[in-house]
Parts: sequence; structure tokens; C-alpha cells
Amino acid sequence: MTLHATASDGEREATSASARTTRERILDAAEDVFAREGYFAATIRGITRAAGVELSLSRYYFGSKDELFRQVVARRADAICTMLEASLAQAGEQGPPDLDAVVEAMVIPATDKLACGDPGWRNYLQLLAGFGLLARRHDLLVPWRERYAPTAAAYRRALAAAMPEAKENVVAWGLHFLQSLLGHALLDVSVTRHVTGGADVPVAWPELREQLVRHVVGGLRAQALT
Repeated sequence: MTLHATASDGEREATSASARTTRERILDAAEDVFAREGYFAATIRGITRAAGVELSLSRYYFGSKDELFRQVVARRADAICTMLEASLAQAGEQGPPDLDAVVEAMVIPATDKLACGDPGWRNYLQLLAGFGLLARRHDLLVPWRERYAPTAAAYRRALAAAMPEAKENVVAWGLHFLQSLLGHALLDVSVTRHVTGGADVPVAWPELREQLVRHVVGGLRAQALT
């Protein structure tokens, strides 16, 4: 009689958990390396070294550097877009939100994630802020663009409703400037700390949020009048 060795349920679960852990470790490291070095300077060897895994494992789980980047982009896309949509919905619970409320709704999720000190979220938001450097590689941003499109459309409608006097192209530019300014203002923490008193001074997130909203709203109102 031939005996066939079979893995127990516990062994299969342990193997599956180990695989997930390795995959997540690579994604975490890639998120950090891509955020710090940029897509073009980052290497698979550097990412796997940071993750503490063999080079071959990145190829096993993700294939190419392009696909690894896409999966890093996709991993948190739904979460941040869901937060943005919920923030906008909350702003409109008592009726159509005014301009201040729409702008603040977009600012709140990012400032909340940065204020909590989670390095993963900081890396991801820094990655988003650097998407402009990938203008010639739109294929890498497909996971983000597909998920973010309905979110951006909701904010554009909300901005248009809050600025009924503004032309359509002004609203579109306003959203573009809001997104761009949000990314750079929140992630340039060294500048923020310099302004607030030095590198060792904690970021005053509520004050930063308030000043950012005031700045953006003032600009949007000025645009709407032109």
C-alpha cells in the first residue's frame, strides 16, 4: 500500500499565512522605496533587500517592477477614495455643502491619516503626490485613475454646486489645484516644521488643515469671479 502525504488544514493555513505575510512585506517595502526614491530610481533588488526577502520572491508574486508598482498603487486606492467619499457625504448631510466644507472634506482624510503617524499611509500619500512625475507612464496609474475617477467626479459636482457663478473650466482647474496643493502642502513636512519653529516641533495638523482650507477657498473664490 502506498502512503500519500497530505498537508493538514493547519499546515495549509500556516503556508497561506506565510505567503500573505511575504507578499505584504514586499508591498510595504515597495511602498516605502517608491515613495522615497521614485519609480524610476527604485529597483527590485533594493525593494527586496528592504523587505528582507529573496529577489526571486518579488518576481514570483508580482512578476515585473511595473506590476509591483501597480499593485502598490491599487492596495490603498479603494480605502482612501472611500474615505474621501464618506467625508464629502458627511459634509452634505444638512444640505448642499458650502465651498469651505467641500474643500475641508477633501483635506480631512489625508490629514487624519498623516496625523496618526502610520508610515504606510504617509508613504502612500507621498506616492500619490508624485504621480505628476509619471506623465509618460500613465499605464502605471491605471488602478488609481479607475478608482479615483468617480470620487473626483463627486468633488467636481460639489465644487460646481458651491460655486454656481463659476464656469465649468474654472471648477475643473479648481479641483486640479486643490488636489495638487493638498499633496504637496501636507507631505512637505520639513517645510511645515520649519515654519512652525524647527525640525523637532510636531506638526500642528489642525492648524495646517485650517490654513490650507483658507488658502484654497480664497483662491477658488477669486477664480470664480473671473
